[in-house]
Formats: sequence, C-alpha cells, structure tokens
Amino acid sequence: MRVRGSVKGKKVGGETAFKATIQSASLVDLATAGGVADVARAEAGRELLRRIAAMLTALSKVAAHA
Repeated sequence: MRVRGSVKGKKVGGETAFKATIQSASLVDLATAGGVADVARAEAGRELLRRIAAMLTALSKVAAHA
C-alpha cells in the first residue's frame, strides 16, 4: 500500500505528539514526587495531558481510516 507524503507525515507527527504528551506526564510525576510541584496544580496538569492524549488517540484513528 502506498502512502501519500502528507498522510505519512501526519502519522509520524501524531506519534511524536503522543510521545511528547507521555513524556510531559512523566515530568509532572517526577516534579510531584520530588516535592517541586504543587500537588493540586500537578493534578490539573495531568488532567489536561489525559485530555490531550485522548484527542491524539482519536485523531490517529481517524487518520488511519483516511
């Protein structure tokens, strides 16, 4: 199956964005565990990262069927 460059690029970009979201969540966990971050703010950040991850997952499913 041949993949157009623009579709292939979107897939790679989506994977990169998803990995960056996971890495960001890890950094929030480390900051919280180290006592650097406020727990309430860290939880709000985690919730945003969960929403971002869900959106990226949905977008990748749509892109896979395009």
